[in-house]
Amino acid sequence: MSETFPPVTPVSGSARATPQRASTGYQAGREVERHAASAGSNDDPHLQKAIGRLQRILNSGEPLRDDVPRGYYLNVVI
Repeated sequence: MSETFPPVTPVSGSARATPQRASTGYQAGREVERHAASAGSNDDPHLQKAIGRLQRILNSGEPLRDDVPRGYYLNVVI
């Protein structure tokens, strides 16, 4: 099964990620990651794939986008 992502399109007049906003995004992402790691069973393949994708994004060093909808970086149902 191949993972597909929505196309990335710039939003006219959208705010650029500032270092402060980007670090807040990274902090929030890492908090989710820590919570997921301590929350118990992570046997669900969908959850593992979603957390792996978030880990790759956080490790890339690129600032997180702030012009994307909720769930863009991690969209799982617990």
